[in-house]
Formats: sequence, C-alpha cells, structure tokens
Amino acid sequence: MLPEETNIAYLLRRYKKGACTPEELQQLYHLLSAETTTDWEKALMETLLEPEHASQLGDDKFDRLYESLVANVMPQQQARRRPVKLWPYIAAASVMLALTISFYWFKNRGERTPAPQSLVVGVDVDPGGNRAMLKLANGQSVELSEEQSGIIMNDQILYDDGKGVLDAQHTENKAGSAIDVYELITPKGGTYQITLADGTKVWLNAASKLKYPARFIGKERVVTLEGEGYFSVSKDESKPFKVLSKGQELEVMGTEFNISAYGEESTVTTTLVNGRVKVGTARATAATRAPVILNPGQQATNTEGAEIKVHGVDVAPYVRWKEGVFYFDDTKLMDAMNQLSRWYDLEVIYEKGIPDIYLYGEIGRDKTLKEVLDMLAEVGIRFHIKKEGDSNKLLVLPR
Repeated sequence: MLPEETNIAYLLRRYKKGACTPEELQQLYHLLSAETTTDWEKALMETLLEPEHASQLGDDKFDRLYESLVANVMPQQQARRRPVKLWPYIAAASVMLALTISFYWFKNRGERTPAPQSLVVGVDVDPGGNRAMLKLANGQSVELSEEQSGIIMNDQILYDDGKGVLDAQHTENKAGSAIDVYELITPKGGTYQITLADGTKVWLNAASKLKYPARFIGKERVVTLEGEGYFSVSKDESKPFKVLSKGQELEVMGTEFNISAYGEESTVTTTLVNGRVKVGTARATAATRAPVILNPGQQATNTEGAEIKVHGVDVAPYVRWKEGVFYFDDTKLMDAMNQLSRWYDLEVIYEKGIPDIYLYGEIGRDKTLKEVLDMLAEVGIRFHIKKEGDSNKLLVLPR
C-alpha cells in the first residue's frame, strides 16, 4: 500500500525520473482520473496508459501538454484565486520561466485544502542586487560597484569588465602579497562573484562572507566561508582546495558544489553538482567519525557534534539562486521565508506560529517583495509588510 501522504506532485516527480513502481503509476492514474476537468489532463492520462508509460515523456509532448495548461488552467487560476493542480516539474525549463510560478500546496503533506482569499498589504520592497564590500588586507573597506557583478583577483584587482577596483585612495591597484588576506562581504539583499587567483569562481549569496588570500602558496588552497556560496573550483591535483565553514572542512578535487553555512542555522549543508568532495569536521570526535565522500547529486548535512549525514537530492533547489531564481521543491514555508528575509533584508514575524505548508515552483529573484508574496498568497497565507525606521518587517498572518 502507498503511504497516505503520497500526492500528485510527488508521483509526477517520480514519473518524470522514470522511477514510478506499477503501484505508484496506478495511484497517479487514480488521482488524475478523480480530478480531470481539462483537455491537457486527459492527454496526460492517455499518455500514462500507453504501453511505454513507464518511460519519460518526450519534451515535445510535455510542451504540448503545457501549452494546453497555460491556455486552460492559468485563466481559471486568475479568476478563482485558487492553486493550479499541477506545477512545472514536468515542463521544460523555458515553460516554467514563462509561467513564472505555479504552486501546488499541501497542508501536513497529505490533505489538500482550498486556498482562501489572501491579501498582501503594506509597503513594497525592491529586490536585492549586485552589492558587496571588499575588505582589504590593511583593514580598509571598498564598496564595490552595483553596476558590476564580480571581481577578479590577479596582479591587479579588476571588475569582470577589466576596470580597476582600487584607486590612489586605497594605495595601489594591486592584489597584494601572497600572505595578504581579503574578505568579500555581501549584505542582506546583495550577491557578488569572485574569481580567485587560481581561477576558482565563487558566487556569494546574500548575507555571506568569503575570506581568501591574495595568492595561494604552499601545498593547499584554503578559504573560509560564512553564509552561502557556490564554488566552481579550478583543478590542481598538487594543491587540494579546502573550504572551512562553521567547523566543517571540505576538501575538493576540482568540482562544483554549494555550501550553506549561515550562522543562524544549526546545520552546514553541502550539495555536490559534479566532481567529488570530501566532507569532514575541523575537529573530529568519536561522534562525527571519519570524513565522507560525496558524489554528484549527493548532499551532506553536518551538525556540530553529530555524525555527517549523506543523502541523494535534486540539486536544483540548492543552486538555482546563483541564476537569479528562488526554487522551491517540497520546501518548508519557514525555509522559503528565510530565503526572502536575506534577499529583501527583512525581519520575518509569525503571528500565530509557523504554518505547516510546503511549496513547489520557482520565482525570479528580480521581482519586488509584493510580487513574490502575491504568488505565495496562493497557498492561503496573508502577509503584511511594514517599515519601522530603516528596517522592514514581514508579518505572516494566520489563514
């Protein structure tokens, strides 16, 4: 028997991966049959009944189904203010971006509940952007240009377009000696990129800090991360690349990965996109045991004093931020609010506890806070944005 919490979104994810068991396929057909009201749903059911239904649908057929979805379901959603029945997991990425977002939400992961009329009131807040500060080895700080998206560490410190970062006010426009340590700091509402002296690229998310040397000398390359960063490490077998973050030590063999190590969160989360990494702790104990090796599509969660846990994941929700997207896949409302808090520089306040709601879909990070909340309001939550002095507060109100 299938667990009671099994739902259409879960089954469609399994189906898209070609991983559905016969029992799961039967359950998916049953759920779709019980709620079929549109032509595109009928087409999907007919496809599921084909002999080759256990394999993935072709992109062209999915595109046709989604064209029908856009034509038939989205107008109803706008008119009735209710969530759509399916979300863009099974669509091509271009279709998902065109839709911006569609949510299929669940209370307690099993019971689907109609969304009541929801409102978003109060002031609006602009999205974050390219904002960062570079702290030099001599203690001076330089506000980096918001017109630029990243810097390059070389003989000189340059923006991505080749313009110099420093001027006479900051001594000379040079990267300094190998022993000089710099800090790239993004505030709430800021993101920035850096190319280190060895060619490694790092994307910093909001409210993050990267400490690194002007040049790498010795037998290893070591940087320290606070917050969240996506790394594309330049391969050098003679010099392992290490990332230190909240007691975790990660050793890289030339790869791409994401680390989330915010101070307010108890766990360091490492998600591997490709290559291999070794994840351990700076001070190993009997509880933490030996380091673990991650393969692509695996994630390590590391809580201080506990054993590192490894499991397989869809990497998209953990890395799409660097492409300018909030990507939700069975994401708790509280985790989604934490992302919004950092990007829009907000204090989030829950009036009557944290609703047990999970989100699916994607939203561009270039939208204003109100635009994002209007979409999230489809899950039946009311929001109130208010400004107090120089700070913004977001009240999450009971349904």
